[in-house]
Amino acid sequence: MTYSRVALLEPPRKLTLSFSDHTRTKIELGQRGYFEIITLPKPVKTSFVRVTIDEVWTKPGGKETGLGKIRIYPHAHPRTFEIDVYKQFDVRNGVPVQSATLHLINPGMRFKARN
Repeated sequence: MTYSRVALLEPPRKLTLSFSDHTRTKIELGQRGYFEIITLPKPVKTSFVRVTIDEVWTKPGGKETGLGKIRIYPHAHPRTFEIDVYKQFDVRNGVPVQSATLHLINPGMRFKARN
């Protein structure tokens, strides 16, 4: 049986971050579907970070949960962006196109989306 894993995904809602110094921080993610930046309430010196999913955003038929990517920075970041350009090309309507991913670093949601 084949099924779409995305259709069954229940995104994480509440997480606990545990550090090597035995401290913990609880955070809540939105139901946004894109990269979120979480700023810790205070700096933590640690040799590891353990992420525990405590609660998910439930949905009918949901069976799985998980986190796609986690990035941990040693300091606060300014608003910026990165572009990853892929080497392979595709052809659409007879025209070569190259794919890229735009990563926005947006602390505190200072950039607002325009509709």
